Amino acid sequence: MEPWKVVKRAIRSLLGRKPAPRRHRGRDPLQEIGLAFPSFDPRVVFDVGANIGQSTKSYTSRWPAVRVYAFEPVPDVFAQLQASVAGDSRIECHRLALGSRSGGGTIVLGETETMGHLTTGTESAQELRAGTVRVDIATIDEFSAARAIERINYLKIDTEGADLEVLKGAERVLANQSADFIEAEAGMNPENHLHVPFDEIRRFLEGRGYRLFGLYEQVAEWPTKAPNLRRTNPVFVSQRMIDAAKHARTSKTAER
Repeated sequence: MEPWKVVKRAIRSLLGRKPAPRRHRGRDPLQEIGLAFPSFDPRVVFDVGANIGQSTKSYTSRWPAVRVYAFEPVPDVFAQLQASVAGDSRIECHRLALGSRSGGGTIVLGETETMGHLTTGTESAQELRAGTVRVDIATIDEFSAARAIERINYLKIDTEGADLEVLKGAERVLANQSADFIEAEAGMNPENHLHVPFDEIRRFLEGRGYRLFGLYEQVAEWPTKAPNLRRTNPVFVSQRMIDAAKHARTSKTAER
């Protein structure tokens, strides 16, 4: 053991202090955000690609005062979402896809209800065998402006490959650092042609003042049964939140 560690333990022992537990990242983003930002008390969450409400309900459970805007474009899945969250006035469901532009689009239905994605026009006949459905598309900037939403505390995106397009539709929000945390879904190897590569999302958000907070839901390359990572859910935090947290710690230290 390094000498400085021995001295540090000895001092703690003399003072009767136990060493603080290490806080590892990568398990529960909501819990870890709460530890790193104790005063974080979100009021607005966007759940983009809400499916049947799995994440939506975790947000209302963790943050009782929050309002969740849940977006799910596929009609059958949207109906399940509505049924799943019925009676909770904190949740507002919208049968919409979010993207880089408003208008209409086509969702390619996946083999399961969680795998539908906006068409790229390059899908094979096998990929199209489950069918397609026409959907309405809006942008985060337009939706937020229409409802006078000035700040999104947590923006979660799970759109099976359209995550970067969703972010491109939030240029005003990102330029103003009006989204505190952003969770996306990113591909982690070149053989994954569905999800946006992690480096593309990282570069896009870093260029707008966001920094990586942690990596979650690390999934191996299950289609080929390879042990390397297929995808993960990176969570980014705004520089505004980072600066506020640093200021709070400095102020607390000064008061002691």
